[in-house]
Amino acid sequence: MAHEPILIVDDNPSNVKLARLLLTNAGFDVRTASDSREALEVLASFTPRLILMDIQLPGMDGLKLTRHLREHPVTRDSIIVAVTAYAMRGDEEKAKAAGCNGYMCKPIDTRTFVSQIRQYLDKVAPNADSGDPNNLMRELRNEFLAEGLEASRRFAESDPAGDQLESMQRVAHHWAGMGGTLGFPEITDRARELEQMIELQPDRWRQQVPVGFTEMRQLFARHTGASVEEPGVPAELVKSLSSKQVGLVGFNPNEAARVRAAFDQVHATARDLGALSEGLGLDALRSHDLIVLNACTEEGVRSWHSVLAQPLLEKPVLLVSSRSALLDSKLALLDRAVDFVLEPWDAEELLCRAQRVVGQKPRAKQPHAQERQGPLVVLADDDAMIHSLLTPMLKKMGVEVHSARDGQQAMDAVRNLLPDALVLDIGMPRISGMSVLRELRRDPANRALQILMLSVRQQRNDISMALAFGATDYAVKPFDPEALVMRIMRLLPQPAASL
Repeated sequence: MAHEPILIVDDNPSNVKLARLLLTNAGFDVRTASDSREALEVLASFTPRLILMDIQLPGMDGLKLTRHLREHPVTRDSIIVAVTAYAMRGDEEKAKAAGCNGYMCKPIDTRTFVSQIRQYLDKVAPNADSGDPNNLMRELRNEFLAEGLEASRRFAESDPAGDQLESMQRVAHHWAGMGGTLGFPEITDRARELEQMIELQPDRWRQQVPVGFTEMRQLFARHTGASVEEPGVPAELVKSLSSKQVGLVGFNPNEAARVRAAFDQVHATARDLGALSEGLGLDALRSHDLIVLNACTEEGVRSWHSVLAQPLLEKPVLLVSSRSALLDSKLALLDRAVDFVLEPWDAEELLCRAQRVVGQKPRAKQPHAQERQGPLVVLADDDAMIHSLLTPMLKKMGVEVHSARDGQQAMDAVRNLLPDALVLDIGMPRISGMSVLRELRRDPANRALQILMLSVRQQRNDISMALAFGATDYAVKPFDPEALVMRIMRLLPQPAASL
């Protein structure tokens, strides 16, 4: 249940502040809106599992907004709990008639509030429609936790030897790669430590491995995902970005300060270029090595059109964007940007993307592919859950997917099927992903193939090597599934708007 998305719609700042504090401290991903108009804006890029809906909203009231949300395919399955400060006879029946799943009265009881929210989340079973990525994610989380509980119990009682040791290492690797992706980052961190212990076999490792699986079982049982401290900035980022000049476009003062702080860590200078949409000229960009443009704001979107209007622009543009903006066909962000980072962004990932795109030119407008009815992607990973997660999401976007479970299958699929893109895990059995990449790039017929490499965080140093060998892009496990799908879509010959 950790990191379940929740939206609070309430025009009372004190109520919002208290509810948000309690829910955030309990591990939920919380957004807020003060009225119906603001709620609809938030919902354009955020899909909550539960909505706390104040009935007495200014403008469109909470019950009318609830009826509207029940008619929308994205929010019709969200849990909506009506909240009111003036409980009157019949209010609960009106709330349920409008489509609310429950009813609460203000003031909230801080001792029981979080447990009430958890009861609603547990009580309302998610729709099992696997075509909806949110429903699919919930199904995969439940499966991941159930399998993790059973495997951790079994291995906690086993002797780490022979074939059993190989199975232990494989399941720990699976947990490390998928835990954070499914919303359980603490499981990822502890599983990574366990995997390294099994691989390195330090002193007393035979005694420590069963203890490690016992701790994993406790994590699975608690369904927790407490945040962990970000590691320090890697030295190669400092070396690559030191003294670079970065121009910021479309950021509000607080976000601009956050971006500057990130680049300060690598001794780069980031400057806010102001309202560039009011007459953007090449002189404003020429002195910068990189432009970071925030497509989440109206100012950023206007500036994006101004950037595209520059026929001689040779500076790379790194976008900070929402999912909805990236998929807006009128903006053509996926087709023209050098690279992107999704909100909410991570400082190290922003710097890694910046390191990768410095020196690149803006992407040319991509032509439509004529050779195939729809794009084909080969998904090469030995983790079955990766295929279960990504394949239906890509198919829903109109992409044909061929699965490969080891390096040899990946090479055979590329040679026989001639796909538009290859998603390739570095840690593949039989033939490693790095060897597959090198072998494919030796063949001139594969030079145009778009290859996205998947790695776990310990393999992050391999990313630079993969890019040097000819990889087009990368993603680090645990990843955001929707963000990864967007990265894959960006590599395809057909613009995202046509899919």
